[in-house]
Amino acid sequence: MIAFVALSFIGLFALLSKFPNRTSVVCAWAVADYVAYCVTLPEPGHGGRYQPFVLLLLAPLMAIGLMWILRIAIAWTGSAKLGSTLAWASMLAVAAMTAARLPRWKSALRDSTLTIESTHVKMARWLNQNYPPQTKMAVFDIGTIGYNAHINVVDLGGLVDRNYLPYLVQRRVPEYLRVRGVECVILPRTGDDTHFADLLNLQHTVRLIPIHTDSADPVPWKNGFDYTGNTFREQTLYWIDWVAPTQIAK
Repeated sequence: MIAFVALSFIGLFALLSKFPNRTSVVCAWAVADYVAYCVTLPEPGHGGRYQPFVLLLLAPLMAIGLMWILRIAIAWTGSAKLGSTLAWASMLAVAAMTAARLPRWKSALRDSTLTIESTHVKMARWLNQNYPPQTKMAVFDIGTIGYNAHINVVDLGGLVDRNYLPYLVQRRVPEYLRVRGVECVILPRTGDDTHFADLLNLQHTVRLIPIHTDSADPVPWKNGFDYTGNTFREQTLYWIDWVAPTQIAK
């Protein structure tokens, strides 16, 4: 994988060295967009799905990088025909490699979507059946749950309320939830993992009482996770018991 990324960067360098041209302008815009995204939201959990330029340009840049390397390697021959032949061979090789991997990515996309449907969507439906509309709940993965559930969503991912950021950075999320009058929180997890409860400083400051969990089938979940690395297997609804920290272990 590192070799493929390096090859695409070589292709990017080859294009930008001949700037300006239409393709290099698109690549320069893609780099600027990616850097801006990394600065404003330095979080790998999106799995690259908000970066269409990367997906669009990676394979073509790999082909251009390979062409550039081969042309330098055969420059001493002075054969334009050989250079052209190798250029076409590079493009066809990268195209064949990309096409061979499309079924795998199709499978990963299918299983990742199935995981979302069996966790986020099912949780939203369960909430609609068991809670009145506009019930206030804090949610970390606000996208699908917020779209499908008829609840009043309090975002714990930091995408909606700019006033939330100081609480998150200073590990004062429990205080934020108190201020907002939140009594229930929905967190992603896999098995006994407490990553998000720890991240939000909820694990040892309040008592989280599980109410309902929706889980994905382990086989499709693992297939999607192996490709993206950012999908948790479960969504769990907790009731927040505002006990003193000294009482939590009791």
